[in-house]
Amino acid sequence: MGGIMTRTILLTCAVVAALCSVRDANSAEKRPVGKELLTYEVVVTNPGTKSQGWHGILYDDNGQVVQVEAGKTVNTDIGELVGVAPVDGQPWKPYGAVPATPGMENINQPDAWAYKLYKTGLGSRCPSWRGDLLRGAIVVKPHAGGEEVKTSLGPFIWLGTSHGWAHKSWKVKRTRCG
Repeated sequence: MGGIMTRTILLTCAVVAALCSVRDANSAEKRPVGKELLTYEVVVTNPGTKSQGWHGILYDDNGQVVQVEAGKTVNTDIGELVGVAPVDGQPWKPYGAVPATPGMENINQPDAWAYKLYKTGLGSRCPSWRGDLLRGAIVVKPHAGGEEVKTSLGPFIWLGTSHGWAHKSWKVKRTRCG
């Protein structure tokens, strides 16, 4: 009797799993191919003041802000992010969803800079990424030859050719030690 019951439970679980995977496959087919989705952005706060800082914002696949609890880390498609609470009396400190590996800086400049990272090719077999660098509300045009742009978030470079998962795109220039 126990063997029949075990087989019945296993068969029921297999049927439920199959139905769930069919539903997930159908919902994936309804997603538009080729669309872009804002996944992460960094916005300079109080530009040009002694209180200048920046705010990292993570979005889910529905475009909703993901709140990362202070001190907690979250692994995302774009890397590990740490939740950092704003510090009263120290608005120049980065807060929000902040990359666990340092790379961006806080360099006082009068312009309002922002960086937006988009997931592209949604619904395709191989989605990828594209980053926009904005000065004010205007997208910065590409610079030839990897010439860096000094922003209040630190230096950025233009990837003039597709590189792995990234399209032609702006990227934070990371410097190596020693």
